[in-house]
Amino acid sequence: MSTYIPSYVYKITNTITGEFYFGYRYGNIKLKLQPIDDLWVKYFTSSKTIKKIIKEYGVDAFETKILFEHEDSLVCWTYEQLIIRENWNNTLILNNKYHEPDSDTEVIRRTNFASDEAREKMSKAGKGRTKSEAHKQKIAIANTGNIGSHQKREKLSAANTNKVVAIDLMTGKKVKITKEEFDLYKNIKYKGNTTGKITAYNLETNTNCSISKEEFEANKYIKYVGIKSKLAQPT
Repeated sequence: MSTYIPSYVYKITNTITGEFYFGYRYGNIKLKLQPIDDLWVKYFTSSKTIKKIIKEYGVDAFETKILFEHEDSLVCWTYEQLIIRENWNNTLILNNKYHEPDSDTEVIRRTNFASDEAREKMSKAGKGRTKSEAHKQKIAIANTGNIGSHQKREKLSAANTNKVVAIDLMTGKKVKITKEEFDLYKNIKYKGNTTGKITAYNLETNTNCSISKEEFEANKYIKYVGIKSKLAQPT
């Protein structure tokens, strides 16, 4: 039995220059560290750019914020790509690339190559589009990019197979356990409900809803995502 630990998306800001960087992290799961105990405590990003800035200003010159948490690291990675794209024309952003869900390609910023005006035009070109169902599906299941190989994604998916999130009655905390263990100790050691209606987050209406488990599984990451972890919106 282990305490439920989600992957997460974060933002770090240099309080001196105002420059900021977005990233996502799932290595904390293996380390059994909650996001708040991992970011800027054990983990200081894998970005070479950020590491250079830390050497110049020190770790205390940064403000950190966890924007989003989810049990599926693929969802976190997709969230990270979208928020980088939303901020792509901001001259203070330190991310130099992101994965473009519309064309399934990687967009790279060529430093000192394009003018500010040209970069702004490229950024505006991707805004204001009406998203079709096919478009939403591409965004949701984005299966290429720095998330890793096909084999790695299969391993991540397998790790969550036949697992449920329940409440440990002794500690009051969320835990991820096998369905067999949950059924064996239901209402004795754990509480929760794995049958019938479930509560989900509707990506189309941006509201919580109650649907059947079958409908949720059929439209997972296309129309619905789970709400077992907070869906914090960036400010």
